[in-house]
Amino acid sequence: MFPPGRLFLPITQFIQLGDAREPVRVRVQQIVQELPKVYPYSRVFQLLLDHGLRSKVAKTRQLALDELGAVLRRSGLAACEPGRACPVIASMIADKDPNVRKAALSTLRYIGRYLHSWTLLIVLFAAARCTL
Repeated sequence: MFPPGRLFLPITQFIQLGDAREPVRVRVQQIVQELPKVYPYSRVFQLLLDHGLRSKVAKTRQLALDELGAVLRRSGLAACEPGRACPVIASMIADKDPNVRKAALSTLRYIGRYLHSWTLLIVLFAAARCTL
């Protein structure tokens, strides 16, 4: 059986984050920003990580990273598991689109603010570079 929030939010919603039409993109962003009223921040973060960053569309990946950063700003590090999230986000630094790379660095900056340990981020960057 589906959890109640799952029926409300199809996964295709995250794919539409990068829609070519501006009104659709803005509305989807508003929906994603309202999701913490239905889901916990950690679930929203995980959905964006799993479905937003795996998209083939660069704009979707960029806006998913921006939303990940926004979730981190609102809820802090409790929204994610840095050991699992950082390598995935760091792998976006090697993306061919410069806006995706910039959004990935911005999101990692928010994680770094809460970790207060740049050594951990450097190790995660190195791990991500080795897997590319």
